[in-house]
Amino acid sequence: MIPVINKIVRHHHEKPEERGILSVVIAPTKELASQIVNEGRKLALGTGVKITLMKKGMRVVERDDEDDSKDVLDEDDSESSGSEDDEKATAKNSKGKAPVTKSDILVTTPLLLVNALSANRTKPLATLPLVRNVVLDEADVLLDPLFRDQTLDIWRSCTHPELRASLWSATMGSNVEDLAKSTIKERKDTLSETKSYPLLRLVVGLKDSAIPNIKHKLVYAATEQGKLLGLRQLLHPAAASSTDIRLRPPFLIFTQTIPRAVALHSELRYDIPPEAGGSSRIAVLHSELSDGQRSEIMKQFRKGEIWILVTTDLLARGVDFRGINGVVNYDIPNSAAVYVHRVGRTGRAGREGGIAVTYYTKEDIPYVKSIANVIDVSEKLRGTDEEKSVQKWLLDALPDLSKKKKEELKKHGVKARQTQGTKDDKKTRISTKSGYERRQENKKKALISASRNRKSQPKPGADSGSDDDNQGWQGLED
Repeated sequence: MIPVINKIVRHHHEKPEERGILSVVIAPTKELASQIVNEGRKLALGTGVKITLMKKGMRVVERDDEDDSKDVLDEDDSESSGSEDDEKATAKNSKGKAPVTKSDILVTTPLLLVNALSANRTKPLATLPLVRNVVLDEADVLLDPLFRDQTLDIWRSCTHPELRASLWSATMGSNVEDLAKSTIKERKDTLSETKSYPLLRLVVGLKDSAIPNIKHKLVYAATEQGKLLGLRQLLHPAAASSTDIRLRPPFLIFTQTIPRAVALHSELRYDIPPEAGGSSRIAVLHSELSDGQRSEIMKQFRKGEIWILVTTDLLARGVDFRGINGVVNYDIPNSAAVYVHRVGRTGRAGREGGIAVTYYTKEDIPYVKSIANVIDVSEKLRGTDEEKSVQKWLLDALPDLSKKKKEELKKHGVKARQTQGTKDDKKTRISTKSGYERRQENKKKALISASRNRKSQPKPGADSGSDDDNQGWQGLED
C-alpha cells in the first residue's frame, strides 16, 4: 500500500486536474477488504489520498449508455482516515441513484466490482482508464477457478498503458505465476500502447511454508466424538495434565463447511460458565450471515468480548487479529496452502507463543501427509530440542495422495463430511449427546442456577464479596 499511496501523492502534484480511481485493490472476502481499507487509511493519513471500500450499489464509472443526469461523488470534504461511514453516501442519494465515486484507491471483492462495471451483468464491461495499479491480495485464491473470471475481467478493464499489477500471497503456485504472465502477454497483444516493465518475483522466507515461531500439534482423534472431546480438553486447561497442550482464549476454530461450523458452535455454546460470560463468549462466523452480523462479530472479537470464534475458511486468509493465542483445525484443511493460511492467524508479526492444533480422524488419514510435511518443515526451521509433533515414522506411514485426489480434496473437502444433515451423517455428526439430552441438561442447569441465585441473595449488612470473586479466570471449568 505504501508505494501505491506514494505514487498517487506524486500524481496529485503532477496532474491535479485528473481525479478518479487510480488504484484498485482486490481481496477475496469482505472482512479482508474492510481490514485493508482501515489499515490503508492509517497509512494515508494527512496525504490527501482517499480510500474507499466498495459496497453494493456503488457506481465507479460514467457510462455512455446511461442518462446524462448523474451525480458525481467528490470526497474532498472528508479525510482519507475516516471511518466506513464516509462511504454511506455512496449507497444512495436523494434521487435514489448512487453517485460516481472519485476516490483514489478502491478496495473491493471481485464480484462487487464486476457487477458495478457491467450494471449487474446486463451491459458490456466498462473500463477504468485512469487505474495505474491493480493489487491482488491473496492472488492464488483470486486466480483460482472460483474467482478467476471475475478477477481477470477487472484486470482487463484497467486499460491504462502504464498499468502495473502486483500479486501477493503466502502461497503462490507455479500455475498462478504462469496465468499472470499469460495475462500480461495478452495485454501487450491487445493494447499496443502498453508499456513493458520487468517482472519481479519476491519470496520472503521459505516458499509455501508455515511460520516457524508457533507450535504445531497434529492430533489423531480417531472419530468425530474424539475430536469433540479433545477440543473440550483445550477449553478446560485446569483439568489438563502437564503434558497436554494448553490453549488460552482468544482463539479460532476452523471447520470444513458452514453447517459444521453452526453445529460445533451449538455444541460448545454452553461449555463456558455464566461467571466467565457464558454463551456470549463464543460465536460463529460464516458467509451466510448478513454483512451487519459479520461486522459486529468481527468487532466484538477484536475488542475481546468474544473469546472463541468458530468459522470456515472465510477467515483463513489475510485477516489480522492481534493477540490470537491459537488456531484449532477441527476439520483438516483442504490443502497444505490452506493450512499455511489458517495457522498464520496466530504468531502475527513474529509474535511467539502461538499454537496450532489440528485434529484428524480415521477418514482423514489419506489426506494428512501434505499437512504433516508442512509441520515437519516448520519444526525444522524452528530449530528447538522440543519433541516433534510429526515423527519420521508417521511421515513414512501416511499414504501419498494422487494429483486427482488432491484436486478433489481442494474443491470439495473430505467427502465423509459432506453428508451433514442427511441420514448418513451419524459418523460425522458433531455431538456427544442427542439434541434432546442437551436441551434437558441446559434446562436443568438454568433451574439450579436460578435457585442458587435466590438463595445467595445478600442479607442486609452481609459481606457481598468473597475471595473467589477477586480471583482471575482459571479456565473454563465443567
